[in-house]
Amino acid sequence: MTLHSLCFKLWTFSFWFLLALTFVVLLVHQIDYRNSSGISKSPNIEIFSLPLDSFDYAEKVCPIQQLGQPTENTSVGSRTDAMLLESLRHKTVAFVGDSRIRHLCMRLLSALERIPFLLTSSNNHFHRDRRFYSKEFNTSLKFYWVVYPYEPRLKKILSRWARTTDPSPHIALFQFGAHSAWFPKHREKEHAYFKDGLTKTAKALKRIQYSQGTISVWMLTLAVNHLKPLTYEPFKWVQNKTVRDYLQLYAQLGQEIMNSAGVPVWSTALDATTKYLDLYHDNVHPGPALLDKFACQLLQALSWNQYGSYGNSG
Repeated sequence: MTLHSLCFKLWTFSFWFLLALTFVVLLVHQIDYRNSSGISKSPNIEIFSLPLDSFDYAEKVCPIQQLGQPTENTSVGSRTDAMLLESLRHKTVAFVGDSRIRHLCMRLLSALERIPFLLTSSNNHFHRDRRFYSKEFNTSLKFYWVVYPYEPRLKKILSRWARTTDPSPHIALFQFGAHSAWFPKHREKEHAYFKDGLTKTAKALKRIQYSQGTISVWMLTLAVNHLKPLTYEPFKWVQNKTVRDYLQLYAQLGQEIMNSAGVPVWSTALDATTKYLDLYHDNVHPGPALLDKFACQLLQALSWNQYGSYGNSG
């Protein structure tokens, strides 16, 4: 072997070695992306189910009499709000769905920021993806405007979360159904598309949980208030019993499919909207007191993992 060929082989080896080393460094940097902001990649989060699936228990820890506050109040409906909010510290929470889960996102943001929550504020009404950050809690809230569970964009979002090199949320909340009932894109086949979308989404959520540690919670399709005088002409669809029956059907599908896949199901929010229709803001959207109740239910479920007991159980 000549000196020239030996030098060439050494140079080639060094080049590929450095290239591989650079790739490994970049990969580790991406995986540690959250750690650089103080948010861990493997949260080891657990959801204690009672506040989410037992309405009797949810009513005990989040009683409505604590929640009927003026809309400018920043409370989330508990005597121990500060401790409950600690369950969101250093975490990223994703909200995927329509305006009804968007309002929950904004309600939690106002609590984290300790600012008044006004449901009618223009800041709470948008139809696009948005991200928010609470510096005090080092908490990120991300809202994804997706109104049908079979949208290709939902698949892209979930695929991105499943990649080990991309930061996925610690907690992901989903709520669908109103648009499929009100404005079905596939007419008489909407039910089949909705079911297929839920089935595929459930499988994706389990993969993300195993690979990333993300805990997903499926919020059952909420009720509408058809008894309230019509507040907005486009909401007249709530007066159609067939459409309301579809809302119940979509809630049942969510319960069955997500339970079968082992995805936590949040049914107590639906129970609350059914019982307290008079607390709706309009015919479609739960009002501030109900949003307080939703926030309290969720935080009670999360706080168990952090403190070993519910924030308001004593």
